[in-house]
Amino acid sequence: MVYEYMKRVPQLNAYPELPDLYCPSMWKSAHVDVDGYVTPCCMFIDSEFKKFRITDVTHITEVSKNQFQEYRDQLTNNEWPKGCNQCKFAEEEGRSSKRIQDLYMLNQKTNGKLDTFPTPPLNIALEYLQLKTGRLCNLKCTICTPACSTSIAAEQLAKGNLNRETYNKLQAQIEWSYDINEYKKLDSPAYFRIDIAGGEPLMNKTHFDWLKHLSDTTDTSHTQLLYNTNGTQLPNDKEVEIWKKFKGVWVAFSIDSYGKKFEFLRVGANWENVLSNLKFVEETLVQKVLPKGSTNTSIVMTLHKGNVLDIFELYKNLKDNVNFENPNFLNFNYLYYPEHMAIHNMEKDRMKLAIDYIDNGIDQLPINSLIYKETIRLRNTINSFYETNKIVEDPLVMPKDHRVYNNIITDDIK
Repeated sequence: MVYEYMKRVPQLNAYPELPDLYCPSMWKSAHVDVDGYVTPCCMFIDSEFKKFRITDVTHITEVSKNQFQEYRDQLTNNEWPKGCNQCKFAEEEGRSSKRIQDLYMLNQKTNGKLDTFPTPPLNIALEYLQLKTGRLCNLKCTICTPACSTSIAAEQLAKGNLNRETYNKLQAQIEWSYDINEYKKLDSPAYFRIDIAGGEPLMNKTHFDWLKHLSDTTDTSHTQLLYNTNGTQLPNDKEVEIWKKFKGVWVAFSIDSYGKKFEFLRVGANWENVLSNLKFVEETLVQKVLPKGSTNTSIVMTLHKGNVLDIFELYKNLKDNVNFENPNFLNFNYLYYPEHMAIHNMEKDRMKLAIDYIDNGIDQLPINSLIYKETIRLRNTINSFYETNKIVEDPLVMPKDHRVYNNIITDDIK
């Protein structure tokens, strides 16, 4: 069987020397996880590899150059490394993976010239950083865990569902995220892109100190910042001034539904407040304050069995309330974990319900838009599971949902 992922991605055509499974992250990137461990990519999951933390090295290039070589060798031989299972799964289903999305960076041009990688694609260099600023977060989202949110950990400790020893261990793992000297181990003059997430990154002020340090010590006018925020926080004036020193700032809001349903899924968030913050970022910061051309706002909807029937209503709600410059403001993120919430593990009758929902509502989206195409791909993915007895086998044991009602479907909450 020839899977979609084995076909050569069009973005590679300009570089015939690259392997078909070339991934920018493996050659150009490093990812610092919430616990300080360094991996190739934010989607890379291989607990066996988690051996080196940012606190263990003098600079993260020590890890990327040496420890990632076995993964580069596997990709060169058209073999998926174990930790790349999420991209492999997406591409087998004919959907866009992070690898494919990042390949678009290879074709980004300014005045006819490539303006992404400062050096050739196969040159190993720290040119793309994926940074999680620790676990500090004010929300207790239904799809999150104590390992990724300080609020969930505190709640579980208070309820007796998390012992003090484990709580203290989790707290100790993020001490690095408040130390500017640890961030300086990430310094590189060649960054064309820095992705920043959390926790909730806008709550972590140390990373702003590092961005200021970086912009004071090197030319960051060619460096694109991309944020993933829960939408409850806004940067202050000093932080916006720091952002201005970069090529642009793309702010992605994690919004999985709307109204009361949104508040149920993103526990601790207020829908009207998040909508107001989104409107301010888009209509003021993006359109009037920050550098033009490489600055934008987008919505990332993490799809799972609890919100797959909210796509069209969320799209309309956002479009009616915010004046987006970006016509493709809504994007999908396919949830893999917690596994019991994943779309590929929905009951058959719910899969059929989702297929019918998309078939009956797809005309509400602009035809041939990216979100239209992604929704069609989603429909076909669900249908492939509905029509077969395909089982997703994953040896990884992931933590369960922290909510006591983690298995209920929330269609009745609007």
